Amino acid sequence: MARAVAPTPSGTVVATVVQCLAALLLIYALTLGIGSLIAVALAAAGVARAEAAALASMLAYVIYLVVLLWAVHWRGTLRLWVLLGGGAILANAMARWGAASLGVLG
Repeated sequence: MARAVAPTPSGTVVATVVQCLAALLLIYALTLGIGSLIAVALAAAGVARAEAAALASMLAYVIYLVVLLWAVHWRGTLRLWVLLGGGAILANAMARWGAASLGVLG
């Protein structure tokens, strides 16, 4: 005898797709900003620019993984979009400002 499978509400499916979309796009933007900020800070501290960029990109993989796991666990979709989007904008703006003011901008 076949078991009856309960139908999944479409709102749950849509919320899951939106949350995955936020995870893919906004976490990438957030990681890009944090990685740039790390690279600028290292270059300003006297590390060679190529080494600072390499170290920052290696750390960005770990940061991406941690934020991705946190975003998958998070329940509120709208708050997730706001936190990730705001963090991405803030981190990228800080990295751009730091690079321009410290003279590390290429």
